[in-house]
Amino acid sequence: MEINKIYNECCLETMAKMPDGFVDMVICSPPYWALRDYDLDPQIWDNHNGGDHEWSGKLFERKRRNVNGAVAQVGNTKKGISGIGIQHGCFCLKCNAWSGSLGLEPDYNLYIKHLILIFDEVWRALKDMGSCWVNIGDTYGGSGGAGGDYNEGGLKEGQPRYKGNNVMPKSVIGIPERFALAMQDRGWLRRNTIIWHKKNCMPSSATDRFTVDFEPVYFFTKQGKYYFEQQFESAQDWGTRDRTNLRNGTMDPKLKHHGLENCNSQEQGRNKRCVWTIPTQSFPEAHFAVYPEALIEPPIKAGCPQFICKRCGKAKEKIYEGTSNQAFNIRVRDVKENRIKHSDRVASLREVENYQEGVTHTGDGKKFKGYTDCGCNAGFEPGIVYDPFMGTATTAKVALELGRRFIGSELSSKYCGMGNRRIKQELAQGRFSLAINMETGPH
Repeated sequence: MEINKIYNECCLETMAKMPDGFVDMVICSPPYWALRDYDLDPQIWDNHNGGDHEWSGKLFERKRRNVNGAVAQVGNTKKGISGIGIQHGCFCLKCNAWSGSLGLEPDYNLYIKHLILIFDEVWRALKDMGSCWVNIGDTYGGSGGAGGDYNEGGLKEGQPRYKGNNVMPKSVIGIPERFALAMQDRGWLRRNTIIWHKKNCMPSSATDRFTVDFEPVYFFTKQGKYYFEQQFESAQDWGTRDRTNLRNGTMDPKLKHHGLENCNSQEQGRNKRCVWTIPTQSFPEAHFAVYPEALIEPPIKAGCPQFICKRCGKAKEKIYEGTSNQAFNIRVRDVKENRIKHSDRVASLREVENYQEGVTHTGDGKKFKGYTDCGCNAGFEPGIVYDPFMGTATTAKVALELGRRFIGSELSSKYCGMGNRRIKQELAQGRFSLAINMETGPH
């Protein structure tokens, strides 16, 4: 199939064109449940009759209490279209298949079911050494709002009805957690839950709860061994070090407690943490849910190889020199004597006590020395990042700028146009090859 292209179709159609294990990495932000109407033609889900359907006579819809005559715009939140009936699709009277748009299901369980259907296909299309990263937001239940009651119509007498939401008004529904657990139930390994902290989050009118200023980004893999390029953060990234002190070499005593005294231009710094403070990023064209480029740069760098052998398919990996002693922020002596090794295990009580006592330890201290070489001498090609919900092509733009290739799926022809305009310059300049000779790769 064609690479570096946005396919104007459902992601299931795009992935059907892919052979098994075709892409190196998947990163996306699917439509959040019951938040936005993107004015898309309905799709048929859970198609048990093979197209022989009899649809209920009335669409599921919800109306707001206050009618203000507003006109719905593509991507608007439902709060901004008060009083307008939102079409949520309808069920087949024969087999209970559903016709509608992802994210507008009348029940969050059905939404999760449809997401898992998509990510089951992602599993097939993703390489065994690949990774999958998903940014997904939550929704509050409420009267007339997301998670509220729906009017059911057109069902024949005795026809089974789809179970409604068991979410109390004003309760957060827990969509991200439900999705992550469903993914793990399907065999995905959840390696991290990354917290995207939004410094400039959307203000909330609620006065009886705290304003939500974060969203999770889940990092999944298919198996325990997978491609991952370690990402580091320096003292500058840590955000607490004065730049004057950075220049003159002095150190805030508080930073020694965090192992940053040896973070300098030659060393890589410490292993990147899971809370990323990144402001939202505006987009000049009419899209209401664009994630910032800075949010997906670390995952693409970490999860998608830039140099893959054309013959054996093995990725070049960076080689670092130096001993990392920050597995549990423990004594340097224990590491040198090989008593403590890196792993995912739980730290011992003694290790925790050492850290709490303020035992001094250095930063990771790893120095980049070069790349591995498979020895095939067959040339290299960039890895492929796939985004099933491409939107306005943020993923494509960042992938190209980082020297990777991409494939995207987007149902909205309007957003496809925005995305193609956005990446036109990168494609024209051949940005995916950067300034590195892809025949030989880095040395």
